[in-house]
Amino acid sequence: MPARREDELERLLRGVPFFRDLTSLDAARLVGALEETRFPAGSVIAEEGAAGDALYLIADGAVDISVRSPDGELSLRRVAAPGHFGELGMLLSRRTASSRAATDVVLWRLPRRRFEQLVRDRPSVGLTVAAALADELDRRSREHVGAPEPGPGAKPMTLEREPPRVSWRRRLLTTAICVAIPIALWEIAPPEGMSATGWRVALLLAAATAGWLLEPIADFAVALLLAAAWAASLGGLAVAGAMAQTGLVFRGALAMLRLFPPTGAGQILALVGGGVLFTPLVPQSAARVATIAPVAAELAQSLGYAPRSRGSAAIAFAGLAGYWFFSSIFLTGLATNSVLVQLLPTDLRLRFGWTGWLGAA
Repeated sequence: MPARREDELERLLRGVPFFRDLTSLDAARLVGALEETRFPAGSVIAEEGAAGDALYLIADGAVDISVRSPDGELSLRRVAAPGHFGELGMLLSRRTASSRAATDVVLWRLPRRRFEQLVRDRPSVGLTVAAALADELDRRSREHVGAPEPGPGAKPMTLEREPPRVSWRRRLLTTAICVAIPIALWEIAPPEGMSATGWRVALLLAAATAGWLLEPIADFAVALLLAAAWAASLGGLAVAGAMAQTGLVFRGALAMLRLFPPTGAGQILALVGGGVLFTPLVPQSAARVATIAPVAAELAQSLGYAPRSRGSAAIAFAGLAGYWFFSSIFLTGLATNSVLVQLLPTDLRLRFGWTGWLGAA
């Protein structure tokens, strides 16, 4: 799927209230699950009372929504592109209304099972859906009786914990405690059997332990201040954060899957090849595997492999091999590789640049 098409579909997806605040990674997962469908004018898309199994995004055309009544079919509204309908089909077992193509329409269908998989992986999405549906119910109820729109609501509910607030007085007190420990005992004679240098190292360790427990300064600030190359460290964190927020690795993995034949062998090669491509770019094996694991699971299902079958095991192992096993092959494939290089003697260290490490591996 071209990148431009993916961006258009993501905009359509974010038009649904409970998908508006999805992370780029979660949005990319849902975009990858969309199925294109087309209906000529006048055709029935879904019948009232039928199984609710999907949400529809309208890319082109218009759809009429109606319900049955004792007096016949009652029209509720017409939804034109860009729009959506069938959101209750993601939550209820049956359709609450019928939908019919008013014109020739191009739809993108999001299967309910893919949405449920996202909710299982991201429980906060379920809370967002509940809040959005409650807001939509309130809005439609007000429209029905002619009541005015409510004012700005309270802060949305979230599963994220608020960061603890620490007063400056407490920070000053804990800092003073950490500094006072070595200062007060620095000139005291060391215990019998311990040298003066050992005693002072022990005092510094005691002060550091107090600092770890009391946290007078945030740990991330200490890490950046003590980094030998803080600019490089900050740049690395920025790149990693950007990859996590944009879903770059996930999107790249999907692109690799589309380049290879849609067969078991072709997708195994795609998973291994994607791992070779992204391992040097993301020096966190756990993050890479966590990203590719849901892709491999959904891929095995789409290929028709039963759970715990040889086919699904082959797909899972290909994802693991591609996105984990090459960590030690590339210098930038694992953060500890750089630590190991620094432990080598100077003459050997110069030999192990990126290409030198790759050649030796």
